[in-house]
Amino acid sequence: MIAMRQRRSSKLARLMKVQNQIERLADIELAEVRRHEAGLRRERLEIMTAMAQDSLPHRLFSDHYAERITTLSGKEQRLEKIALTLGQKAVGEHAKTRKLKERHRGLFVDEQRQSEDEALQDFISERTAARLSAQKWRG
Repeated sequence: MIAMRQRRSSKLARLMKVQNQIERLADIELAEVRRHEAGLRRERLEIMTAMAQDSLPHRLFSDHYAERITTLSGKEQRLEKIALTLGQKAVGEHAKTRKLKERHRGLFVDEQRQSEDEALQDFISERTAARLSAQKWRG
């Protein structure tokens, strides 16, 4: 019985380690998308700043700048949608991890309680056996 509980506990502990890794990967993935999104925003702002300058070379490439800003804006929108999806995935993984931790905590408490109950039963059995053997010797 104890071996089975220990197996359950070790399986749950391994599952928690895997879930923690999945949770970290989801967070890393989301952070990477956010970084890429920030880079696109920065690039778009640099182009807009260049367009605002009144120098001849920048005026010559204003059409190119406008196309590039449009492209960057489209990429940003796609990344925002991806980030939203990844954010929802990360929240789900956090919830799974929290539930596993609660299950593990509950299993640990149950294991402790059962271990204490078995120790008490063993103690009672030993005391009862000792009393019976003492009565046999007397009687």
